[in-house]
Amino acid sequence: MNKKLKVTIAILILLFGVVTLILFLRSQPTKEKFHLINQVSEADIAYHADLDEVLDDIIQYNSEVKRSLTNKVALNKLKNQLNNSGLDNKHIFITHSFKDKGTTSIYAEILDSTAFNSTFNQLRTLLSLKSLKYSIGYFISENKRTSIEKHEQYVKFNFGKGAENALTVQETKPSVFFTQQLEKVNDGIINTTGTPKLDSTDYATFTYSYGNEFNLTIDWNVSENPPLQLKNNQSVQLYPTSLKMIRAITNVDIEHAKKHLNQNLKDLILIQFKKLPVSAQELLKIWTGQSSIQMGGKIAQETVQITTEFDDDFNQVEKRIVKVDSILNIGLYWATSQPSQTLELLNKLPNVNFEKDKLQIALLPSLNTITEEKSVKSTSQNVDFEGNKENKLLYLNIDIKGLKGNLSIENISKETIQLQLKLEDWKGLSNPKELDISSFW
Repeated sequence: MNKKLKVTIAILILLFGVVTLILFLRSQPTKEKFHLINQVSEADIAYHADLDEVLDDIIQYNSEVKRSLTNKVALNKLKNQLNNSGLDNKHIFITHSFKDKGTTSIYAEILDSTAFNSTFNQLRTLLSLKSLKYSIGYFISENKRTSIEKHEQYVKFNFGKGAENALTVQETKPSVFFTQQLEKVNDGIINTTGTPKLDSTDYATFTYSYGNEFNLTIDWNVSENPPLQLKNNQSVQLYPTSLKMIRAITNVDIEHAKKHLNQNLKDLILIQFKKLPVSAQELLKIWTGQSSIQMGGKIAQETVQITTEFDDDFNQVEKRIVKVDSILNIGLYWATSQPSQTLELLNKLPNVNFEKDKLQIALLPSLNTITEEKSVKSTSQNVDFEGNKENKLLYLNIDIKGLKGNLSIENISKETIQLQLKLEDWKGLSNPKELDISSFW
């Protein structure tokens, strides 16, 4: 065999080996890149958060923290510890399940095992965590209100009465649709149907933001027959006042909602409905979906008192005393299929009394009340109601010291119902002393 042939054979053998090696390497399964979202269980509520931003919001805007230097120092200390915990605080997932007595879970990826092990040992002591004998890496507190799953690449914290039941191995990954809704920080979803997997034909997304004001937006997406619709595009009657300190309007087609609301939400509403007084339940059963209240400013109200006195000749003489009071200007409108029965039911409610065309509600002046064919109206003074121009299912606006903001629900498309909450001042919610009730008038 000549030298040239030997070289050719050697080259062919080398090429064959290279090709074989490439084919072998390609046939080997590649290790899938870790994505924390794939470990998240599809709960009733899920939120993709930046933990640093969440803690900053709590420190800056929570009134209890503002009033307590101890709380503020503690939260700042917690933030510093978390930043050195070995966890990825920029992308955590928070879920809440109403099942199993209610459980909130937090998922975080482990970036530095050494740093996290140090943090975890501190948590074990702080929370009195004990290892579960039947499963390695699972821990629970003595009161069973806190549990932790420690995995190789991530950790899961569970809080609530169902913390022990939350210690389960996830057998299947979340659906692609579920993970798509949580791609970005500040993305949140609500499982409106209560099904094991998020239903793409009936679900809600939400976002919130803190700044000089608080904003929350929820978009409820229903592919067919969204349950909340305006009542035949009818405007709601509204009482006119010079100042509009509080305005609330509802305009919902109740029968359409009953027909198209999913069973999960029906069940949740029924649970709350049964907690109401019987008279309130009956009142809502005959409500037809429209109502309004507007208050603000003051009006003069005359009250006449007749007394009997004696003149110089000891003859009885009636004396008429006119008293002028300044009272809150307010008007209420309530659409109902049974106006007379509505008044009877109102009279059975706590802190409400109806007598001789006068409706008395605690903290409010006595209101002149009339019934019409399909409604009840109660007002401080007898003036005509106006048609409301707000084309919304619900609208609430409050503008008083200690509480300023608005809430609205409306159909923004054929498939989407949007809730928007905006608060510019909410000190009165956490501290009632901040509310200036006298500003109503």
